[in-house]
Amino acid sequence: MKQAVDSRVEPYTRGFERVLLSLAALLPAVGAWYLHYFEIGARVFHGPRIHELAIGISVLASGFVAYVAIRCFASSGEVFLRWLALALVAETVIYAPHGLFTPLAHDHTALFLIYGPASRFGMAILLMVGLMRYSVPAVPIEARSRRFWWRGAVALVSFDVVLGMVALLYSAAMPVLRLIFEYGALLITLIAIVLMLMRPKASPLMRIYTFALTGFATASIVFIFARPWTHLWWYAHAVFAAAFMLLGFGVLRAFHTTGSFSGVFSQEELMRRLRSEKERAEVAARELMRANQRLEQLAATDSLTGVANRRRLIAGAQRECERARRGRTPLALLLIDIDHFKAVNDRYGHAAGDAVLKRFAEEGVAVLREIDLMGRIGGEEFAVVLPDADSDEALHVAQRLRAAASAMVVGDVADPEFRVTVSVGVAVLGADGTDPQSLLRAADHRLYLAKGAGRDRVVGVNCRLQTG
Repeated sequence: MKQAVDSRVEPYTRGFERVLLSLAALLPAVGAWYLHYFEIGARVFHGPRIHELAIGISVLASGFVAYVAIRCFASSGEVFLRWLALALVAETVIYAPHGLFTPLAHDHTALFLIYGPASRFGMAILLMVGLMRYSVPAVPIEARSRRFWWRGAVALVSFDVVLGMVALLYSAAMPVLRLIFEYGALLITLIAIVLMLMRPKASPLMRIYTFALTGFATASIVFIFARPWTHLWWYAHAVFAAAFMLLGFGVLRAFHTTGSFSGVFSQEELMRRLRSEKERAEVAARELMRANQRLEQLAATDSLTGVANRRRLIAGAQRECERARRGRTPLALLLIDIDHFKAVNDRYGHAAGDAVLKRFAEEGVAVLREIDLMGRIGGEEFAVVLPDADSDEALHVAQRLRAAASAMVVGDVADPEFRVTVSVGVAVLGADGTDPQSLLRAADHRLYLAKGAGRDRVVGVNCRLQTG
């Protein structure tokens, strides 16, 4: 009943989950609108020292996250992660002059402001490149060289130098270039968000990635409308920093899990895989249990006849002796030997001898009860444990086995005059001993007497001789 209710409610819970995530992603934009609408964002707070400190912390943090992303790529070879790491390097290298040139904010405003939009534009391009190569197979280990990172770093530093020279030479054009960078970063980021939303499934880290993109897009929008040193301008920095923290958190999660940014499972996927693996483990455990049971059976079974082997028979006899002593119930043991078995092998071959052993074991099992235990203890010699059987009952069972042997037909022997006989020695618990070894000794002695009396005979307690 609970599963049926959950299946009806699940579409609504998932829909509400999407609504909550969307509202959380749009909340920074609501804060920016609030500051702008009530003209709180237009107020000026000129704090160059705070700005330098904030940019310094941001550069150190982004540099560390970029290093972690590079280590993740070295481990997994994920192409998407390589471009994500390079985007973080770009953010670090291009953004650093924005803090360094803070003291020049008054005299060289264009030089001071241009590096922020440029870093967002460069990072957006590289993030888009990575997203377009999301499903590309992993880079082989031998191709994960450091040259890629050195070349990228040199290109980014060169871009910093060229951008600084352009800002000094063409400062009047910088406001336009700044808007080009800002609008370009916004457009590319919005396209990336749409691409992410179009994916049917996403790992939890890719969901964090989408949230970070939304924060970057919001920051670009706010920077477009904000003037330097206003509260709205500071707020844009805070929104961008929050988005970057989310992205950094995703990279650290990748480092602590699979080393792959897109290869970390969602909770639902993880639970599905756990259930699947649990079912597979349970099936394997059942198969292993059955295999162990088969192995135990094989280890305790005579391979030729299918009855118990010597080890299993002795263990069963020991168990029945203990039970009989506790319950004060009778117990008997038969020792059976096929007469003239060597002559059968010599005259008809070992294949015929094996057929005789198997046929006698089949006849013996058919004669015995379910609680009785028959085993082959060596060569042509068999033993039978008879729980709850006294001397007379044991003699009766022995005679039935002897008669079954005499009447059986062995298909592998073509001689119509061929006939199998057995000699049987009987021992009972108490009179002949209290353990399997003493019972076997007593039964063996009586078996020897039966053979000495002419074979095809049963000798019981007190040497009672029966021939038929």
